Amino acid sequence: MEFLQEGIPDRIDRSVWVNRFSGSSGTQLVTALKALGLIDEMNRPSSDLEKLVYARGRDRREMIRMILERFYVPIFALDLRKATKNQFREAFRMFGTKEGVLTKCEAFFIRAAKDAGIELSQYILARRHGSGRMPG
Repeated sequence: MEFLQEGIPDRIDRSVWVNRFSGSSGTQLVTALKALGLIDEMNRPSSDLEKLVYARGRDRREMIRMILERFYVPIFALDLRKATKNQFREAFRMFGTKEGVLTKCEAFFIRAAKDAGIELSQYILARRHGSGRMPG
């Protein structure tokens, strides 16, 4: 979002991100901005997007948290400090997310939650290790 500090355009379209992101990454960016209510159906920035772009420090963390809490209600219904990876994944499935996209959605949330200073359990943060085979 730092690239928008140069100035927030009237509309977030391909010409805004063409030199920064690939076509698919730009499309994913627009999809995420719409889902989070940061742009409208015509890709016009919301006041929350402007606040987020220019916020710093604690104000930025609080802004990210507010946006996440507004959109990810089923996730925040969990005690994120104690939730397991499976509880986290089950909450994401409530959005009707396809399995192929689920991991990307979880990773996005985890990065955003860290930026917001939201404490996540060791179980949510744990990565899968190895192939699942027994050593030896």
